Amino acid sequence: MKRQKRKDSSKTRRKAKVPKLSESEKPDSAYNSSIDSEDEAEVEKPSGTEDVASPEKDDAAIAAATTGAGKTKIVGLYKPPTHEELQTLKETENLFQSNLMRLQITELLAEVKPKKSAVLDEFLHQLRDVLMTLPSSEPVDLCEALTQVPKTVAYPLRLSLDKAKGKFKFLPPSTIKIAGSYLLQTLVKPDLNVDVVMVMPEGCLQAKDHLNYRYFHKRALYLCRVAGHLKKKKSSLGLSAVSFATSGGDPLRPVLVLKLKGKGVAKYTVKLHTSMPEHYFKTSRLTPDKANIRRGFLTGTASEADGNDGEDVHLATPHYNTTLLCEMGSMDRHLHTIYSAIEGFPGMADAIALCKVWARQRGLDKGYGGFSGFHFAMLLCVLLELKKINKLMSSYQIVRVLFQYLTDWPGSGIAMETSDPTAPSLDVFSSCFDVVFIDSSGFLNLCASMSSDQLEFLKHEAAQSLRCLDNQTVNGFEAFFMKKVPFVQQFDAFCHIEASALATVYVVDDQLVQLDATLWPLPYALRSVMPVIKRGLGKRVTLVTTKLFPDREWPVSEESPDFLSGHVTVGLLLDAEHAYSLLDMGPAADSSEASEFRTFWGDKSELRRFQDASINEAVVWNGRSFAERRTICHQVIQHLLKRHAHIEPSAVAYSITILDRLLSHPSYKGFIGPSLESSDMMCECTGEEVTKEVLTTFEKLSKELRQLSDLPLAITSLQPISAVFRHAEAFPPLPWNGKMTSGLRATQDENCQDKCFYPCDTALPPYVPALEVICQLEASGKWPDELDAIGKIKTAFYIKMHKLLGQSSVLSSPTVDYIDILMDGYVFRVRIHYPPRAGTDEGAVWKAFQWGGRCLATEGDGDGEEGGVPAPAHLHTQWPPSAVLCLWEWCSASLWWPTCLSPPAPYTVPGSALCVLLRFLDLMVHFDWASDPLIVNLNHELKASDLSEVSARFNTNRTHHPSMFISTSYDRFSSCWTRPNPTHPVLIRAQQLAKESLAVLSQQLQEYGCRADVDFLQAFRTPLQDYNVLLHLNRKMVVAPELCVLTIPTVGEIPSLPFKRKHHFSCLPVIDFNVVEKYVKELESFYSEFGLFFYDKYGSNCVAVAWKPHAFICHPFKTSHVHCRTPVDSARSKEKSPAMVAPDVKAITDDFQVLGEGLVKSIDVQCDPPVVSGDTS
Repeated sequence: MKRQKRKDSSKTRRKAKVPKLSESEKPDSAYNSSIDSEDEAEVEKPSGTEDVASPEKDDAAIAAATTGAGKTKIVGLYKPPTHEELQTLKETENLFQSNLMRLQITELLAEVKPKKSAVLDEFLHQLRDVLMTLPSSEPVDLCEALTQVPKTVAYPLRLSLDKAKGKFKFLPPSTIKIAGSYLLQTLVKPDLNVDVVMVMPEGCLQAKDHLNYRYFHKRALYLCRVAGHLKKKKSSLGLSAVSFATSGGDPLRPVLVLKLKGKGVAKYTVKLHTSMPEHYFKTSRLTPDKANIRRGFLTGTASEADGNDGEDVHLATPHYNTTLLCEMGSMDRHLHTIYSAIEGFPGMADAIALCKVWARQRGLDKGYGGFSGFHFAMLLCVLLELKKINKLMSSYQIVRVLFQYLTDWPGSGIAMETSDPTAPSLDVFSSCFDVVFIDSSGFLNLCASMSSDQLEFLKHEAAQSLRCLDNQTVNGFEAFFMKKVPFVQQFDAFCHIEASALATVYVVDDQLVQLDATLWPLPYALRSVMPVIKRGLGKRVTLVTTKLFPDREWPVSEESPDFLSGHVTVGLLLDAEHAYSLLDMGPAADSSEASEFRTFWGDKSELRRFQDASINEAVVWNGRSFAERRTICHQVIQHLLKRHAHIEPSAVAYSITILDRLLSHPSYKGFIGPSLESSDMMCECTGEEVTKEVLTTFEKLSKELRQLSDLPLAITSLQPISAVFRHAEAFPPLPWNGKMTSGLRATQDENCQDKCFYPCDTALPPYVPALEVICQLEASGKWPDELDAIGKIKTAFYIKMHKLLGQSSVLSSPTVDYIDILMDGYVFRVRIHYPPRAGTDEGAVWKAFQWGGRCLATEGDGDGEEGGVPAPAHLHTQWPPSAVLCLWEWCSASLWWPTCLSPPAPYTVPGSALCVLLRFLDLMVHFDWASDPLIVNLNHELKASDLSEVSARFNTNRTHHPSMFISTSYDRFSSCWTRPNPTHPVLIRAQQLAKESLAVLSQQLQEYGCRADVDFLQAFRTPLQDYNVLLHLNRKMVVAPELCVLTIPTVGEIPSLPFKRKHHFSCLPVIDFNVVEKYVKELESFYSEFGLFFYDKYGSNCVAVAWKPHAFICHPFKTSHVHCRTPVDSARSKEKSPAMVAPDVKAITDDFQVLGEGLVKSIDVQCDPPVVSGDTS
């Protein structure tokens, strides 16, 4: 029997068309009442609908497919793919990167695109009826027009009407149109804005309204009348609020924002724009080289009437003219341009939506100078004109072509085809604007508000996103569309300049240099300041840009906000190779460029002779410590702004050092040099010099150990593993000065070979940590197989090393498991490594230690030489203990935080500790620890196949893996370092605290800049009210209490302590003696079944206890289960028999006090745990 063909209702692929405008909305129609006609989606009827199988036909097909002997042949399971399926697979291969990418993009578009709302259409019709019936007013002088503004509405412009000339008369709009993404169906959640344009009738305008802000005064008055009327109709229209807002961040063009309420429309916002009749003013008067603001009007030295039409090129107002052109029907014209391109081109509509998502995730679309979805749509129209895209391309292909074009933005600018022969040339626009993108009219620059540095930032982000898509080892879709990239995490450092100081840049001798800067001088001031900053920083930075000025919104009853308040944020991407150089080399003294160099740098420039006998101009910056060298960019910016913009240094703040006081030790300045203890350094010392001293001492120790020739086996390698060797120690240890204190007592037994001090009972000895070092010996076949025998041989090696070191007058102390060696005040704890057998836990640990050593080149990049300065990479290690109050192993944070150092998509490699900390917290918060493994792919050692294997094996055995699973190239599948800690409750708590810390720190950086009176340490302070019990400790028994984040002053200088070195030592110090740490370990060993114990190892005088809820469930009495438990009465246990017991909190806390005698000062029980009746079975 022949196999019958399967009938498919989808033989012919359904083609979704972009909804067409109605007849009255087409470009060739009057288009005066676009709300009158409903926008109906015209969907092509699928062909082949007549072949849809009926139930009878299905039964016949099943019967025909049934063969003899009752065997049924499966028709659809192994049937070859249909033509449509093959076509889909071919399209996926040609039009998308992969099938997964196509599915992800399809799901994303379905998620972000809203459905058409009939309720919203009904509201727009009601709004049109209300606006078209607004009452008219009598004409009045423009300077007295405020009398016609309703009392419930405030004037939205910060411009005086006293000097304004002309008449104002309010008339209802001549036309109301819908523009923007709503008609094009390219709206994207969550910002669902519907743009409605009110065309002001000619009766409201006059011939010379283009001069001296006349039109913008009338425009603002027009909006005030409309706002007052809509406030009266709020309830009938279903409005929740009526407010003013800036359009594109420009305070000269406020719009009315209508917030809707009700089911189906509450997510939408309607924005009321104004427009004048198209071609009302001659476009020849509004070219960039014309002036439409008279100097006499602003200064009052000449009458406006005295001005003539002759324009002064030096006083041109290109930005003012562009704003006027935007009001001359541009929204309607651009709507038709985009619609003509998008019609029959569904891939373009989807590409616009994808570009909007991308720009919103990076904060590039909103504010003055932003590149919004409208700009992306117009740029796609240009690409269509240039035939770089066609209507057969998918949205993914279009986005790739668009972003490649963005990265290669033409230096001369972009111009769409125009039919106006009188349009100015690109050279005219380029002389007046930083970025040029001319629309089809030939007169309007769509990117007039964008500066050159903002364009460079846009190009940088586009190039970075393309690299993410091309990188097979990262999730390109996640990095491109889903990952939110805040401005504060994109840059290494921020320079905050007070807005009030920038506002005076264009006022010289009480005269305005730039007339465009009258109302809002900040963008124009930055166009003058940013080139100076870029030139001064030079190779120190790879990118410099300003944060966009956001749109501001305020109630119509209030005055407009002060746009000159706050600060301007400048983001810096640092070049680690040059950012911290002390010297800026200039030209030779006898060259022609020397004079220009001296003019630019001023008194900072000086002649210097160099080692090659050359004499050059040069600038030398302060850098007496590593911390101060990190402020060199700050010094450069302060000096140049003072010299060229007359901005005082106090008005310029820098972000890279705002958390340095958190890492500053009182003795660090004294360690660097006595001269710094009373110096006027711009920052605190953060211990990089101490770290360098540790590394130098370790090199000395390595040479000493390698010279031990009498050892049975030679030492082949010494691998340091402590955090200080990776520049990841919050407070690098100072060398012990050998001083005898009240907390020490000397050795009493003369026969004892160990010359060391021991702690006494009266006081706490100075804390001297042991720096861990792994020692590897040469290979030998004589090692035994038994572990006990191997341990005894290691001990014999320690004793032999001790004797040989004693011959060199090096103090040491051997033990069973290690040997402690004192070298220049530092104690190194050396452990011998015997190569473990593969597959054992010891082998996994050793591999992890090896991987930790590989991190040295990344974490400790830079050794203090001219090429680079190590940033305080240990800043992140201060957060977990301070914020979580938990004793984390260093590997729990240090092992996985290098993912923030490698180029994690979509970021670049960070160049400052603050940037690493913010990304560290962001990763901690947003990473899905329950579903995904954290793969630390340092140096790209893991390939795409390796990453897939790790993910597959993790998902297969998720229940057998720890809560925080970290995979590295040396430990792919076991995550040995996070197996014990953190536990699931601690991880959840850490994520909650990281979320709050990130929010607080980001908000402070964005809103307050780097002001000295802001407490930036707030993100490191932990709320203690959530814990059940607090054990308050004796401050005298706490190691380094001055380091506690609660005691660090938020303002002012941290007092410094003197430091004295000692080069001869007679005894070993007390090593690794931390009373609080040992006390907490005792508590955990005895009471871990009842609670979790947390403390801050950096000087905190409190231990917090969180009870485990399941430990306080009542259980039947058993003689083997009575530890710290007490009988519970029947009323409490709700059981009469058998006898029930529950943990005795009073007895447990009493034990805490007894165990901590002399250490625990008081115990505060904040809340009792709930005692729950358990199962009696």
